[in-house]
Amino acid sequence: RRPEGDAAPAASGAAERGWRQLAGAPAPSNEAGFHAGVFDAAGRLVAVNRPAAEDDPAVVPDDEVERLFAGVPLERFRQRAGAPANIVEEVWRTFLVAVLLALAAEGILSLPAPVPPREGGP
Repeated sequence: RRPEGDAAPAASGAAERGWRQLAGAPAPSNEAGFHAGVFDAAGRLVAVNRPAAEDDPAVVPDDEVERLFAGVPLERFRQRAGAPANIVEEVWRTFLVAVLLALAAEGILSLPAPVPPREGGP
């Protein structure tokens, strides 16, 4: 439970899954397990203590990677945010949704017209 005088718990999308933050800095995302703090998870207190080094964006130099993995088959992917190849990967989802909507519309438009009931029996 929160000690008296502490601030109110930070709101988080993780609350929808039963995690409610009781202490710690407000999490910038709704993934409680990725942020340090104390959480109430379905009536159990859970402390998440992540070392700051896990969030360090340092990149290992290519020669160091080759030295560490010498003799191991290794394939590296070099991808930069905002590169033209990334844009193509992001756009294909939009086209997929458009094609699915077009197929649904075609299915609706190709349904036969309703037949009016006959008068005078069978």
